[in-house]
Amino acid sequence: MKHKAKIFHFVGYEFDVNARKIFFKYRIEFYNQHSLNFTETIIFPNHPKKLKEESIQKILESLLIVLGISYYKLYCPPRVTMPFRLSREQADFWNTVYRKGLGEFLYRNKLDPKRLAKFSYSNIKIYPDRIKTQDRALLGIGGGKDSIVAAELLKDFDIVSFLVETQKQDLISDSVIDKIGRPSLKIRRVLDLKIFEKHDGAYNGHIPISAIFAFLGLLTAAIYEYKYVIVANEHSSNFGNLQYKGEIINHQWSKSVEFESLFQEYTRKFITPDIVYFSLLRQFYEIRIARM
Repeated sequence: MKHKAKIFHFVGYEFDVNARKIFFKYRIEFYNQHSLNFTETIIFPNHPKKLKEESIQKILESLLIVLGISYYKLYCPPRVTMPFRLSREQADFWNTVYRKGLGEFLYRNKLDPKRLAKFSYSNIKIYPDRIKTQDRALLGIGGGKDSIVAAELLKDFDIVSFLVETQKQDLISDSVIDKIGRPSLKIRRVLDLKIFEKHDGAYNGHIPISAIFAFLGLLTAAIYEYKYVIVANEHSSNFGNLQYKGEIINHQWSKSVEFESLFQEYTRKFITPDIVYFSLLRQFYEIRIARM
């Protein structure tokens, strides 16, 4: 009998400051089998200075939602539960991130976008927090030439290379960091190993990984007092590949200017106005970057 998922629970998170680890917990509840529980771990390289968890609570709540997409997509349950409340505008943002960020996943698995759970909202007001920062930037590092070009354009500014290593060391990105020659901050993202097991009836496919990196960059900036999170997403990421069920499917949606604008607005309105995320290469096509 195929497993039928009932509810996806965003259970919560735990921040162990001394161990430099944050644990994000999820549970899939089924009609016809025992629940599946998952824990994802984020590990930081250095102890944060004088950090109060309440100062980054809104970022941690956002990370709970965005990291959860890796586990939600296994069965796409029709309902989700949260340990905190969202405003209507926040719920709209997350409904968009899940629908458009999972666009290619839905297309390849022949799933209707309407089957995705909707984030519920309450009639509440959410206000941003002030976070202490310094006039310096994190530069997100990928494995290609875009990061090198961005670093060269920023050679006169105070930047640190920022890398998220998922599950194992990223040797290609390490070589880019070495070539750039700036200090680096490496965050480790450890997925729950159960996600790699075979689950009867589970789906597989693309997730909006750059959205995950954006929120991890925001958290890292808040913890280590950086004012800017800079990425090197270029112009061609703005365009979709095909249309499916009334949606434009864009493999790179979480690198697009649409996501960037939504993320900037969400951060400013609901998290903090003190950290700014943007792409330095947005106006350039890939061929132009190759010539720079």
